[in-house]
Amino acid sequence: MNADRRAADRPAADRSAAVAGTVREPTVTRELVLTDDVDLPHLADLVPGAVQEVRDDAVTFRQLQHDTADLRLARWGAELRVRLDGPDAGWRLTLPLAGGAGHDGTALDVVVHELVDGDSGEHAPVDLLDLVTALVREAEVRPVAQLRTTRSSVHLLDPAGAELAAVHDDRIEAEVRARGTERQRRVRITASGPPPDAERAVTRLVDAVQAVAGDVEPDDVRPGGVPTAHLPDVVVPRRPGRHSTAGDVLRFAIALHVRAFLAADVGVRRDRPDAVHQLRVAARTLRSALRTFTPVCDKAWATDLRDQLAVAADALGAVRDTEVLYDRLERDVRTLAAEDRVRALAALDALLQPRLLEARRVALEELRSDRYLQLLVDLVQAAGRPLLVDAADDAAADVLPALVVHDWTRLRHAVRTLRKEQPDPHDPAWHRARILAKRARYGAQATAPSLGERARRCAEELSGVTDLLGELHDGVVATQVLQDAAHAADGATGFALGRLLAVEDAAVDRAATEFLERWPRVRHRLGRRPVG
Repeated sequence: MNADRRAADRPAADRSAAVAGTVREPTVTRELVLTDDVDLPHLADLVPGAVQEVRDDAVTFRQLQHDTADLRLARWGAELRVRLDGPDAGWRLTLPLAGGAGHDGTALDVVVHELVDGDSGEHAPVDLLDLVTALVREAEVRPVAQLRTTRSSVHLLDPAGAELAAVHDDRIEAEVRARGTERQRRVRITASGPPPDAERAVTRLVDAVQAVAGDVEPDDVRPGGVPTAHLPDVVVPRRPGRHSTAGDVLRFAIALHVRAFLAADVGVRRDRPDAVHQLRVAARTLRSALRTFTPVCDKAWATDLRDQLAVAADALGAVRDTEVLYDRLERDVRTLAAEDRVRALAALDALLQPRLLEARRVALEELRSDRYLQLLVDLVQAAGRPLLVDAADDAAADVLPALVVHDWTRLRHAVRTLRKEQPDPHDPAWHRARILAKRARYGAQATAPSLGERARRCAEELSGVTDLLGELHDGVVATQVLQDAAHAADGATGFALGRLLAVEDAAVDRAATEFLERWPRVRHRLGRRPVG
């Protein structure tokens, strides 16, 4: 959904406006709890490239921490706070980029929002709440703690005066709803830059602090926060094994991909690269699992959830399809002569940039709808309590092979027809084979934890098949777009687009030929029953 990144090397007039909020570079962060009697050591020598250690005077400021009553943000490692006074007064939303807790070294996405005159901090800005919709869903976000913090900071600078790392020593007094007053000393160690360098810097600083403080571990509870032992918002069960039931396998698959879906939703709203793709993959995988495992779950429940997921995935389809098309054509246009390349790129930008921005607008409209909010609620409920039938208690090894074989058989029959009739690559039969191949692959992937090596090998073989069919499909879409664009363009531009069309036609033919040549080997390796 990242339309802006495509215009990064174009003239400024062609670039889209940036999204609201300020994004800082990913930061590696660790937090430790210390006793009041620990003195921090000299730190500058520990960070490669640091030549100066600057210590700020202590400052005291007030904050409100916002969350749901059951602390859903904290369970995701996210944090929404407003600083009410001082030079840094304002709202700060911290999101873990990796989708896990942000206190253990994962990269952080920080969004800041100004505190306007008269803002008491009691109600979070709507645009920040929108970003965490998937994490909080229907629950109200409100202040859950009032914090008074006295902070002493140490900044480690390079020769140019740029900050490489920082250590913030906070003495916190928090008034927490239903818990009373809590006091704590927390040291937050951060480093920016390339991940390996930042990780190294943070590790060295943590080791130095621990050397003077003794055995210090990351805290179990942060003031106003949630115990790390508390169940996450979406619990992914233990990975199933050979002796698991069919229900165990489905529970694992649903929870795993619901968690991925919710994390990807945040990325889509932040316009993160590849987030739309990740959200659609999670939706497709969930739909496939619910379809494959229909015999072990309530059919009406599974069908309704699949239908809801289809609506969400379709709403994002135009964004993802345009992203893929743009990437492909920007890659292949490099094969043209310089003059043709310039003309073709200008025409593609004029055609696809408005399409991408409109697709993003429509997608976000769906993501902000009541219908989609209900899907998020239903997905979390499904992850915790899927509606299963008695067959779910049967051994996975007895139930699941037949389900995988069913999808594999449908794919075999579809490809047999393809190889017999050899239709034009633009024929819908190729797209149908692609859909069946993805279903068979997702089914094999979902059952691999319990069915073992044969299911994993099946998934790997089908992954290569779906890649080829995906390449063919993307090429067909590209040729259709280029045909229309070439007809509408003037002479020189139409000629350049025609040359690019020839490149895409050739790529489609290659993908179809390679698939037909590869398929007999795949069919031979997997046989009639690839699992069981």
